[in-house]
Amino acid sequence: MSCSDEILEAARQAGVKLDDEEVKEILDVLNERLKKRVFKAGSEENLEIFSLAQKIAKEAKISAAIIRRSRLLNAKAYSRIMTKIKANPGKESEALSAILVGDIRFFEGLDSVDANQKATSTRYEGELAAALLENDLLTLFKSGELDELIYEAMFDIDTFDINRAGAKEAKEIAEIVQKSQKKILKAKNRNGALVRELKNYIVRQGHDPKLLKAGAKTTEEFEAAKNDWVAYMLEPDRLDERTFDSKPPTKDGKPYSREDFLGDMWKNLISKNHRKVDAQRGMDGTEDPLTAFKGEANLAKKLSQSRLIHFKTGKAAYDYAKKYNKNQSLLESIVSGIHHDSQSIALMEKFGTNPKAMFDRIVKDIEDIAKERPGTKIKKGRLKNQFAELDGSTRALGADTTEFYGADLAAIGGGIRIVQSMSKLGMATISSFSDIASKASFLNTRTERGIFGSYATALAQTFKMFPPKEQKQLALLLNVGVDRINNSIHSRFSADDSMPGFMSKANSTYFTINGMNWWNSTQKEGVAAILSADLATYSSLSFEDIPTRTRINLQRYGIQSEDWNILKQIEKTALDGTDYLTPRAVEDLPNSVIEGLVLKRENLNRKRKIKSATPDMIDRYKEDLIRKYGTYLTDGADSAVPTPGAKELAIMNQGLERGTPKGEAIRTLMQLKAFPITMITKGLTRQYYAKKQAGQSGIAGLAQMMIGMTMMGYVSMSLKDILKGKEPLQVFSEDTYLRKETLIKAMTQGGGFGLYGDFLFGEYNKYGQSLTQSLLGPTFGVVDDIARVYGGVVAGESDKVIKDTTNLLVRNAPGANLFYTKMALDYLFIYGLTEKVNPGYLRRMERRMKKDSEQEFYLPPSRYAQKF
Repeated sequence: MSCSDEILEAARQAGVKLDDEEVKEILDVLNERLKKRVFKAGSEENLEIFSLAQKIAKEAKISAAIIRRSRLLNAKAYSRIMTKIKANPGKESEALSAILVGDIRFFEGLDSVDANQKATSTRYEGELAAALLENDLLTLFKSGELDELIYEAMFDIDTFDINRAGAKEAKEIAEIVQKSQKKILKAKNRNGALVRELKNYIVRQGHDPKLLKAGAKTTEEFEAAKNDWVAYMLEPDRLDERTFDSKPPTKDGKPYSREDFLGDMWKNLISKNHRKVDAQRGMDGTEDPLTAFKGEANLAKKLSQSRLIHFKTGKAAYDYAKKYNKNQSLLESIVSGIHHDSQSIALMEKFGTNPKAMFDRIVKDIEDIAKERPGTKIKKGRLKNQFAELDGSTRALGADTTEFYGADLAAIGGGIRIVQSMSKLGMATISSFSDIASKASFLNTRTERGIFGSYATALAQTFKMFPPKEQKQLALLLNVGVDRINNSIHSRFSADDSMPGFMSKANSTYFTINGMNWWNSTQKEGVAAILSADLATYSSLSFEDIPTRTRINLQRYGIQSEDWNILKQIEKTALDGTDYLTPRAVEDLPNSVIEGLVLKRENLNRKRKIKSATPDMIDRYKEDLIRKYGTYLTDGADSAVPTPGAKELAIMNQGLERGTPKGEAIRTLMQLKAFPITMITKGLTRQYYAKKQAGQSGIAGLAQMMIGMTMMGYVSMSLKDILKGKEPLQVFSEDTYLRKETLIKAMTQGGGFGLYGDFLFGEYNKYGQSLTQSLLGPTFGVVDDIARVYGGVVAGESDKVIKDTTNLLVRNAPGANLFYTKMALDYLFIYGLTEKVNPGYLRRMERRMKKDSEQEFYLPPSRYAQKF
């Protein structure tokens, strides 16, 4: 029997039918392994070809079984997706978009991949943080003081020497982290991966491209940087031999050395392609042959393959991290790994083991469906942009990444945008008072509270304080406490991806000191707590008896009657006299409570019925319920406190990768525009349809929300005026009518542009910029300002150069407009400096403000500012 026949027979026994091309690909992989084994054999080694042949036959059976499993998972995923799409004839494109990024108009339309990715990530990050917090280890771990010991403990926890200062705590942290990693590993395997062990695993290793490139600018310098990295990796006691297990003996018909293998790995690492969650490449940049079977080259197999860099010791791994990823602590690396894995898991849960191939197949299918209906259009570009956000494509550096003086365009562009954020958003917390209105509107449409009760609850929750540790624990249990720990609030304002290093840390620190991290966390935690507490009060009711708006909202996330009958039985968490239902409590439900429902669902489409549910079936159902309920809480919080997700980022990034001229240009253009976009997609749109689905007027719901946001917008801009030394704008004119100018400004501030309004109103006219220049965003405004300075230099107008340079520096100084220091800084320094370089400026400013807005300073700068 030939090898091909052996493979076909092995596949037949595994219940898989392979075509000739698939057989050839499997055979090529196994032959490559044989060649590699022969290549490695020493001259004195007695290589038993027969033994290898038996091993090949065995692996052929394993390969066939893996293919069978993948096909079953993918068939189920395809069936689920197409069932939802076909249930919406004429709206196939929108239905697929709902599955990807959510759409409230569709049945279960908010149970999207995007929302699931966020819920999965916050769940695992939150569980890790909660365990550390419970053992009083979170602060210690965040400090980074024990990182080297934790590396050693995680590398081999059984032989770790605990008799050292800090070793006991390091071991406890290592055990908590590994417990979390094993849970994530189980989720990967459940969705098609095949990962066998975690021994000697520490973390998904980070690699800072800037450090790997070592400042290289020319081709020769890049080659030297690559060679230095390769030489470092090949030093004695650095790498374990397993690193080279996946290295083929030849490549393109030529010998393939360890140096070549590591060199290819370096090239891929500096591109960050290995970070894409749907990539089909290994860290050397090449497609792993084990993933190359037709139709099965997939994310599950990428997750299954052994990691390519295996360090010999925990210390070797720590030394590498300090040298080539020094801007990221161990905790940050672990959280980054959790985030990456969570995105992968959520993608596979919806789209099977090969999400990209499944997506492409479905897009083609709906295109074919559309051809049967002339005039029907499929928004293929929009769908591709949305998928690019979900699979990480837009976070990878593009192939045409541009470099300037050793820094790539992504780093330069991101750094400039961060400086602009820190110079423009000092009053972001006060500008965000409109969150109270959006939060109240959310509670009014998703719970049974009236509009006044919703506002009362929204305001009360804003300032409701538990003891600090208790508050953090509840937030983490409800899937919404991670932002407070990660300081990731900047994502509300721009399409920037998080970038490690000094600038990113400075950005996080800035949003902590300006109060936005506290504000954002408090608002979201309050929403999740309300939703959770409401469900706890309904736990004695049947699903049909749950109040209408709450019941409809549960259904939007796929929680139906049978799920509720399970969910309402979980043990409640009592805190501050209130009971809460938490997602994690689902894990503690006895299997006997779930078995009947699982068995019923499993037998629904089976010809041969099973008599009992397996533990794996029960675990899968528990995880599914945790995911849906967690998404209900996290996505609810992100809707109430409008936070951009993949849908919004797809609009902002247009599917373009980081570091490319187009990618950086679009990110710069869209800076500060995340809020108005999200307010439309998650705020106004969901408000309208939530009202309609509850049998009420959608237009009335929009009007209600806009009135509230306009009121909060006026409160916000009045408080900012007071903090700047100005009298608040008058609401009524002399003839008692509402002042149109005040109303428009309050509406724009509270319900339209929000934080972008800070920039728009501050820059347009104030510094002589056109509306077009202002709309382009702060960075383009800086370019224009620099051009003015340059024009003055060329013209030899020294006074103009000094004036324009001063304006440029004042407007772009990070931290200069923090709400609690701005007035003092203005009156003690900035006003005086501006008057010095531009005599008469303060008087002119006061007159212009009086003329344009009928507004005056209660402390006129011309009289009270410090003069120079």
